[in-house]
Amino acid sequence: MIGLLSDTEGQDDALVDVLRKTRIELHRARSVEDLRAACQGGSTDLLVLDINERDPWPLVAQLKADPAFGGAPVLAWRHSPSPQDKRAAREVGCDSYDGRPLNAERLQAKVEALLRSRHAGPLQALSLGGPAPAAPPKKLQKAPDHLILVVDDEQSVLDQLTERLSEAGYGVLCAADGATALALLKQEPVSLVLLDHSMPRMSGLEVLWRVRETSSSLQLPVLIMSSKTSAQDLLAALELGANDTLTKPLDLPVVLARLQLHLRLLKTSQELRRGEERFRLLTENSTDVVTRESSDGTWLYVSPASRRLLGYEPEELVGRSAWSLLHPEDFDALAHSYDTLMSSPDHFSLRYRIKHKDERWVWVETSLHAIRDPATGEVQELQGAMRDVTAQVAHRRVPQRRDPGPHPAPQRRRGHPRPPRRALRSPGRACAPRLHPARPGEHHDPHERAPEARPAH
Repeated sequence: MIGLLSDTEGQDDALVDVLRKTRIELHRARSVEDLRAACQGGSTDLLVLDINERDPWPLVAQLKADPAFGGAPVLAWRHSPSPQDKRAAREVGCDSYDGRPLNAERLQAKVEALLRSRHAGPLQALSLGGPAPAAPPKKLQKAPDHLILVVDDEQSVLDQLTERLSEAGYGVLCAADGATALALLKQEPVSLVLLDHSMPRMSGLEVLWRVRETSSSLQLPVLIMSSKTSAQDLLAALELGANDTLTKPLDLPVVLARLQLHLRLLKTSQELRRGEERFRLLTENSTDVVTRESSDGTWLYVSPASRRLLGYEPEELVGRSAWSLLHPEDFDALAHSYDTLMSSPDHFSLRYRIKHKDERWVWVETSLHAIRDPATGEVQELQGAMRDVTAQVAHRRVPQRRDPGPHPAPQRRRGHPRPPRRALRSPGRACAPRLHPARPGEHHDPHERAPEARPAH
């Protein structure tokens, strides 16, 4: 419910009309005792103080401390407002301030903001006349790409920025204090915040500190508006996580330019995060072990498939050298192949043996892609995909016996050349990987060796 404490008769009708449009029960009273009795047993959403005596501010402290009202926000309404009067209201704890001549739209915005700060969920849109509209608020009708939250205790600044940002096609939310701003950030998809440095009760830096507890500078840009120009003040804001600072009085073209810059940076950051998420999903669901290695062979990233292929958790391999698990007999040949990769091709495919966590050797085929520095051409990183080919290698190494049949093999006729002899491997000689890059679609198989040419007689 809304409680209206007024010492005027009939002069607050316009104010009452605006408050009734909230569709929240309204109680009017002439004294604190009457207001307490009217609000007893219910939840007080807002207190409106329409007291026009010279010094009504002690009454604000009384209402704030009264447990009957549950710390409800207080809006001071004055028939003769002034900057000094507004400053006095802020100092005693008023949450908002307005006065004659009545601007219904402005008052509506302030009432709605205070009610939002009181409730966890969004409220029904306020209407200036007739039944509440079924359509969404005006700020959502054009479906702007970005919603900007402007936080300032000066109404002239709020009005100025709201008009200019709306003309530029942005959705705009306004908050006159830090508490309202934090409540709106929980409820609305705000893209960027323009935040006043110096505000009563909760300063802009305190608001910034609370924002950064949940949102980083890459997730929610915050631009601090301040009339303070000292390096110390600006540095304090930047150290707390402000993305930029704007000097008051505001130069609106500069404000728009800075705002557009940080929104472009926000879009780039969001696209990078989406790309990283897609990469993570692909690698985590792939049966191949996807890797990133530095030019010296140190693993920078290893996908979860390492558990199945090598028995290691990815965290056990990151920071470790791939060479530490390589079979000793494959080391020299593979090192030569790496040197070849560094100097010429960008794609390479190799077969070699690597040690499983349970000490057995696993044959793997690794396809590598070199990422080079565009300026120097030097390899900065190797991206690879590793798969298990142990079964294929074992199958190719099984000797294939031929059945000679019932007839003897045909004899070579005189005058026919003798077929070339194949190179024989000694029993103790290991199969080394090929030392030249594979063509597209090929891989290096250490068991395929080129035939040795026989010297002519």
